Amino acid sequence: MADVVVVGQIGRDLVLRVDALPTVGHYYVAALTAALLGGAAPEDAAWAASAAAALCVTRAGGRPALSPEALRSAVHRFRLP
Repeated sequence: MADVVVVGQIGRDLVLRVDALPTVGHYYVAALTAALLGGAAPEDAAWAASAAAALCVTRAGGRPALSPEALRSAVHRFRLP
């Protein structure tokens, strides 16, 4: 059986449960979903999702400490004006 991603929200925190080790795709989908549910425009949500995936591959084991601030900082660094 394939792994399952369950995305939920408790207050401002995103809940991600996976029946396997999380991958870049899981972080991408979770961040995209959270951004869209939070009212972000599709383009902004895509940037947040890409930032989450990028942060995932910068850490051994692929388990970054993602926060709204970390995503905003990553998007700010790489998004062209």
